[in-house]
Amino acid sequence: PEYKVFGLFGESMGGATVLQYSALDNGLDFMVAVCPFARLKDLLKSHLSKYRIPSFLHNYVLIFTNLYTKSFAGFSIEDVNPSEDALISKIPLYLSHGKQDLIVPFDMSEKLYNKRKHLAKTIFFISETEGHTPHLYTKNKKEFESQLRDFLKEFEL
Repeated sequence: PEYKVFGLFGESMGGATVLQYSALDNGLDFMVAVCPFARLKDLLKSHLSKYRIPSFLHNYVLIFTNLYTKSFAGFSIEDVNPSEDALISKIPLYLSHGKQDLIVPFDMSEKLYNKRKHLAKTIFFISETEGHTPHLYTKNKKEFESQLRDFLKEFEL
């Protein structure tokens, strides 16, 4: 209650969590998501391909994974769709991702940005040379912080 501005910052899975949370709390003033994944199912498929799991096994692995998460965690991998939640939210978003990301595909953030920029304020910081967090912003410190500072000025921070 004593703060005038409240925002969330998350990296990787934390960035995806920020995006999902945005659909639940309209009291947020802003959010920052660094290298978030868009859909858990798509991220899992990406990793299956990356680790050269034969494509004919992908669906079996996803079915088993889904059964496991439903049994032990109480949710379906289909339910984890941060990009869908971010498209519902009107909370301003500072999104960043590196094109060389080997953990979370860059195109997940790129597609989210292209869909969301017409719906709500969304700034997208792209690194051509770096990949996943924390290198994304440590290697691009000046540019990343300058753009983030400009984004946050709106909130008088």
